[in-house]
Amino acid sequence: MIRQAVVPALYLFVWLTLLPSLGLGTDFGPQALELYSAQLKPLFRARCFSCHGALKQEAGLRLDSADLMVEAGVLTRGDVSDSSIVARVTATDIDERMPPEHEGEPLTDEQVEMLSVWIAAGAPAPPEEQPEADPNSHWSFQPVVRPDVPIVENTTWGRNPIDAFIAQSHEQHGLKPQPEATRAVLLRRLHLDLIGIPPTTAEIAAFEADVDSQWYENAVDRLLDDP
Repeated sequence: MIRQAVVPALYLFVWLTLLPSLGLGTDFGPQALELYSAQLKPLFRARCFSCHGALKQEAGLRLDSADLMVEAGVLTRGDVSDSSIVARVTATDIDERMPPEHEGEPLTDEQVEMLSVWIAAGAPAPPEEQPEADPNSHWSFQPVVRPDVPIVENTTWGRNPIDAFIAQSHEQHGLKPQPEATRAVLLRRLHLDLIGIPPTTAEIAAFEADVDSQWYENAVDRLLDDP
């Protein structure tokens, strides 16, 4: 994909170089914006974000948005020679070159050319561009907080605090819970879920006759212990 943009990038570079001397306009924003969105941003993501992105910022530097590059002082819009990002990706000193040697090969000449063209054209970026979201802000990384159990009108239906949340949703949508399943239906569900075969007639009869207050839990334990 990157090589497909080489010829357009070189053409743009030539025009950027020649048109000022001809006294003609130099509005290459749309082309340069397309170059950034289609080629350079994916290149930065593949080669730079692991060290200079949302999760990690070596030297305090982020490259996941054009504005952040400007703020960090590595990019001067319209001035390639004053943009240290170009100096770093073209450095001959292995200790200065970016990406570093352990991160793979240096950028190709074509990729450096595209970067220079984009900067010379003013380094345009989409107005809505935002830095990459911090993965640590994802809900799965947040501390677990026990919510307050909602107060509901139907206090007789639920058996545990989780049921109160379901009852709250029922009430919000004008729904009424279905009647409780019979013991025979409950045992059949347990059997199919836990051991994959339905209960026998004798097992159903024994389940229905169980007077222990933990009759359901007893059936679960028995099936879990079934070899």
